[in-house]
Amino acid sequence: MMINSILSHLKRIAFFCCVTFIAACGSQDHAPKPGEYGQILFQHAVLSTEEIQQLLSESQSDTNTLNTKKFAVDYTATSSQNPYRAVLLVKGRAMISGEVSVKFQIDNYNAAIQQTSSNLMQMGAGIDQVERLETLDAGQEFIFVMDGAPFSVNAANDPNSMTSQISLLESRNVEFQSIELQIWQGKGSQYGVMRYLWFIGLVLLIVWVYHVIVEKKADQVEDFLNRRKRK
Repeated sequence: MMINSILSHLKRIAFFCCVTFIAACGSQDHAPKPGEYGQILFQHAVLSTEEIQQLLSESQSDTNTLNTKKFAVDYTATSSQNPYRAVLLVKGRAMISGEVSVKFQIDNYNAAIQQTSSNLMQMGAGIDQVERLETLDAGQEFIFVMDGAPFSVNAANDPNSMTSQISLLESRNVEFQSIELQIWQGKGSQYGVMRYLWFIGLVLLIVWVYHVIVEKKADQVEDFLNRRKRK
């Protein structure tokens, strides 16, 4: 009875996580507020129309992506104010009815340190690929908030001359209206979709492993009882 009760509780937890995730995905994004992705909006910049067009043309070209120009924001970060997080606020609308998708890459690194393998751990660097996929009607406007993972800068390099830069990897059925890169400082309450998926996957894995162990133990007990009966 106790084993069945534990298994039932685990299944309820997994179901609750799935429902929460679905509800979060279905909710309308809004502009980030203090306390969600960080305590303070530390730095931000809005791309101009020309810069958006440049990102679009580069994402559609066949040239080496390492040579493309990327929109960047420079700022000074200190370890006493850790963590930091880069957030993209993307506004636009669907050109036709159907799937709308965007995918960006966000690079955060210490611009004052040479990027070599020997000092990579000192850079406070992080690379995030963030994406969204939604089904919208023709002309329907959207707001996508896509956040990278929180990162901390190294105290040995204080003050850290940081750079956060973005590149558009792909887009489909999108007419961009604005793209804003925000840098938030401090701990926030919001977590990205991938972190929800990892958590749900972990819970489901625990339920599956526990279920397998319970079934195996039950089979062993049944075999033992059968052997006792035959004796």
